Amino acid sequence: MRRRRQKKRKRKGNATVLAVLFLLWAGSIGTDLLPGRAVWQEPSVSELLWNEQRQAVMVAMRTENQMVMGEDVKETEGIETESLETGKAPEDLAEWQKSLSEQDADLLAEIDRENEALRQQAALLQQQTGQQELQAGQQTGGIQTLSLPYTQEQLGSLAFLKEHLYNVNGGTKVTAGLLDTQKLLAMDMRLQQPDSGGPKVLIHHTHATEYFADSDQKDESTLIVGVGDYLEELLETRYGIQVIHDRTVYPYNEAYSQALKHVGAILAENPTIEVFIDLHRDAGGTKKYTVNVDGKETAHLMFFNGLSHNSKGPIEYLPNENQQANLAFSFQMKMAGDSLYPGLCKRNYLKAYRYNLHVLPRAVIVEVGDHRNTLQEAKNAMEPLARILHLILMGER
Repeated sequence: MRRRRQKKRKRKGNATVLAVLFLLWAGSIGTDLLPGRAVWQEPSVSELLWNEQRQAVMVAMRTENQMVMGEDVKETEGIETESLETGKAPEDLAEWQKSLSEQDADLLAEIDRENEALRQQAALLQQQTGQQELQAGQQTGGIQTLSLPYTQEQLGSLAFLKEHLYNVNGGTKVTAGLLDTQKLLAMDMRLQQPDSGGPKVLIHHTHATEYFADSDQKDESTLIVGVGDYLEELLETRYGIQVIHDRTVYPYNEAYSQALKHVGAILAENPTIEVFIDLHRDAGGTKKYTVNVDGKETAHLMFFNGLSHNSKGPIEYLPNENQQANLAFSFQMKMAGDSLYPGLCKRNYLKAYRYNLHVLPRAVIVEVGDHRNTLQEAKNAMEPLARILHLILMGER
C-alpha cells in the first residue's frame, strides 16, 4: 500500500513538473526573447519574472518560508488582491533551486544571456560620444542638465522606447501619447514644499520578507526591510529629506489590499508626505549580476509602473489620476540613472494593474537586485538611488 501511495505521489509530482514546463513553453510563443536584439538593449529579466505564465517557476525564487508554486496578481472592485498556490517548504531551499534550474535550464540560460546584454549596454553607454544635452522645455530641477546618450529623435520614437527604455508586459499596451517623453521630462517632480517640515518620503514594502543570498530570514535587518533602512539613512543624513519607513509585514496573499489601507492611513496622518516608494527585491537566473559603482559591486535597479490600463484600454474600476505623474517620476529617474550610472537601471517595467501607485503623483515601485545578490550589494544600490531621488526631488546633484 505504501509503495502504491509513493508511486501515486511520484506520478502526481511528474505531472506537476510537466504542467509547469508546458506553461513555460506556451508562454514563450510569440515573445521577443530570442537572440537578435540590439547589442545594447537592456535585458527583460523582469518580463520573465512577471509574466503570469512563468510565475509557477520564477516566483518560487522569492520563497518566504514557504515554497510559492504560483502567483497571479488580480484586482477586483478596485482593490488589488493576490491568489497563491502554496506548498510545503523544502528543507533545503538551495537544493530545491538547483533542481529547479536543472528542470528549466533553457529559461534560466536566457535570463543569463539578457544579464550579459545589460553588461554590454553599460560598456556601450560609457563609450558614447557626442552626448545630447537634454532640453526638458521648462525648469524641472536638475534633470534638464543631464547629458544622456539618447537623441531627441530616439526619445520621440515609440519603437525605440519599447525596445530600449521600457519593458511592456503583454497584458497591457502603450501608445505614443502615453509615453510622450517630452511631456514626461517637462513635468516638475521636485518636492512642492521642501522646507515645510515633516516627513516627505514614505518607504514601504508590500512584500517585506523578500530576502537576499546571505539573508537570515529571521532577522528583518537582512531582508529588503534592511535595505530600506539604509535608503532612509541616506536620504535623511546625506540629503536632509525626512522619511517614514514602514516595516509592516502583510500576509502574502493579501498584501496589496491590506497595504492600500495601511498606506492610506499613514498618508492621512502625515499630509507632508509627497513621495511613495514601494521597495522590492527582484528575481533572476543562474548567475548574479552586479555593476561597479564608485568601486563597489552594486545590484541593479528597476523602476516599475502600474498603468491601470490593459490591452483593451483603461481599467475603469481602477482609476489612477496620477498615471502620467507616476510615469514622469519613474522616467526621470531612469534618465538620471542612465546618465550618471550606466548599466545600473534596467528598462522601466510597465504592467496593467495599479499596484497602489495611485496614492501619490510621485509614487513608484523600485526593484533592487535579485535572489542571488548579497545584502551588501543591494544596500550599495541605495547610494545611487538616493542621489537620483535627490536630483529629481530637489533639483540638485
